[in-house]
Amino acid sequence: MSSPAELIAALRALVAGVADAVFDPEERLDALMALATASGGAEEDQALAAVGRRTALAALARAVSDWDPRSFDDAVGRRDRIIALFDAEEIAAADDGQDAVAAALRALRGAVDRDLTRRAANLSPLRPVTVQAQLPALVLAQHLYGDARREGELTRMAGDPPNPCFMPSQFRALAR
Repeated sequence: MSSPAELIAALRALVAGVADAVFDPEERLDALMALATASGGAEEDQALAAVGRRTALAALARAVSDWDPRSFDDAVGRRDRIIALFDAEEIAAADDGQDAVAAALRALRGAVDRDLTRRAANLSPLRPVTVQAQLPALVLAQHLYGDARREGELTRMAGDPPNPCFMPSQFRALAR
């Protein structure tokens, strides 16, 4: 049987391993967000799950700083999902009488919220794009932005269609 200290160390190592193993910043956020929703069955499992969630939230706060959102919508949507995770864990900590943990989570949540809100303010929102025919990405980029060099960006926003010469007739793209 492992001691509680060994189990906690293993949880921290797991979260750190996930954060280090996932190279894409957006995928790292997704993985850490999944870890931040862990739950346990028995009371001792719930306590360990709480340690895991809180460790994942701390790693998530660090990972947010490495992530470059592509649009205002992306930043705000991700921010809202992350803040909801912090809110839920802050309430759980307060319900368990762990006021210092709740206060630390509140402070970390505030830092993440301010950071993503500040960065979102400098990003373009998304807008729907609807065309009557499948057009090449170069043509659409020139039409939407006056800059055909943005075709790669536009192709990514459209979900990386198999052939950028035949863009989908409906997708969301940066407004500017």
